[in-house]
Amino acid sequence: MQKCIKGRSLKANEIKFRFMFLGFMLLLSNQVSVSTCYEYKHQSSPPSLAFNGLTRDYWPTEGWQVSTPTAQNMKKTRLDEMSAYIEKEGFAIDSILIIRNGYIVFEQYLSPEHNQSSLHSIFSCTKSVLSALTGIAIEKGYIEGVDQNILDFFPNQIFANPDPRKEDIKIKHLLTMTSGLDWHEFDVSYDDPNNSFAQLVTSTNWVQYVLDRPMVADPGEIWNYNTGDFHLLAALLQNATGLPTGDFAINSLATPMGIVDVFWQTDPQGINFGGSGLELTPRSMAKFGFLYLNNGTWDRQQLVPKDWVVSSTSSYSSIDTTTDYCYGWWRKPNLHTYYALGYAGQLIYVVPQYDLVVVFTSFEETHWPYNDLLVQYVFSSLEKDADPLFSIDRLMLAVVVVVLILVLGFVIIRRKRAHHDLFLEKTSK
Repeated sequence: MQKCIKGRSLKANEIKFRFMFLGFMLLLSNQVSVSTCYEYKHQSSPPSLAFNGLTRDYWPTEGWQVSTPTAQNMKKTRLDEMSAYIEKEGFAIDSILIIRNGYIVFEQYLSPEHNQSSLHSIFSCTKSVLSALTGIAIEKGYIEGVDQNILDFFPNQIFANPDPRKEDIKIKHLLTMTSGLDWHEFDVSYDDPNNSFAQLVTSTNWVQYVLDRPMVADPGEIWNYNTGDFHLLAALLQNATGLPTGDFAINSLATPMGIVDVFWQTDPQGINFGGSGLELTPRSMAKFGFLYLNNGTWDRQQLVPKDWVVSSTSSYSSIDTTTDYCYGWWRKPNLHTYYALGYAGQLIYVVPQYDLVVVFTSFEETHWPYNDLLVQYVFSSLEKDADPLFSIDRLMLAVVVVVLILVLGFVIIRRKRAHHDLFLEKTSK
């Protein structure tokens, strides 16, 4: 009897050891995958690109603090190689600004006409700012929500080409560029007089021009790049809030974030250009990206509702195999990145997974090197242990897996022991 019990105990211990060893190997293999996590090609997209939030050492309201790449777990040599590559290729990039963990780790002005206090046209990055203002207006009760019809805000407007579908255009259709209005901006050169954008900015009444366009699709049916949609949105915001959209932006965003130098073009009626025309410094562009990186929070103030940050950077239209369109933002799910995008290379990349904001200003009309620069140089400059999302969340996942394995092993051992005791009881009778 004693020998049998001893043998059973040794076997149980062996089983326990095997399960613990298996758990340890899973944990180890998981951490190996963490150490190579910046090999981005094999990563899957997380369900949300919203940042979980970290405690900030400071807020850059009065100005950005500067650190070094090394201090923020980045390789300075790789960023220097990026600069050399840009110079070698002759890309017309005016500035590069990288914010890591809330600090400037890289700032370079490649054009003698630009420096950290120079205003730069951000072109269609303006659309991302207008998206934020829409979320704020909804939160403050000026707008019911994205499902409200746009014509509610133009009650006395008379327009050409009346159509029941036009009466069904909602705010969400402007935000996603799916209004269904006849618009030719991407399929016709901007130099062509038939380009809808060119016709818009040369018209005497920009809002009227957009509302007069005939319908070619049901709202929400087709994505079509349309700056006119966003100009309607700017006019709508002005009518809803009772303030010029630019003043609403200053009160809601610029002043709380310490953005002082700003210019925003207006149309002939004095309405701020909703689809373009905003000028900011690269450091102010980075502040806007940092606001979104922190889920709309700025120094303990919720400037943009957190839910709006999530919904406005979620995918609504697939543009190609790697690019989606959101509410005035673009998204690269395979890179865990969303970004504001403007003509000729104005970009504000927001990478919550790496606590990273990357800004480019340019006047590059021939090449488009920005995604490659982001991946091949900025991302690859991250040290292997520089990913808080993977190093913490995956570690916790590994721990849970190990615990489950140990619990399962314990249950199996108990069952085997119970069966064995039953067998001994029967054989001893």
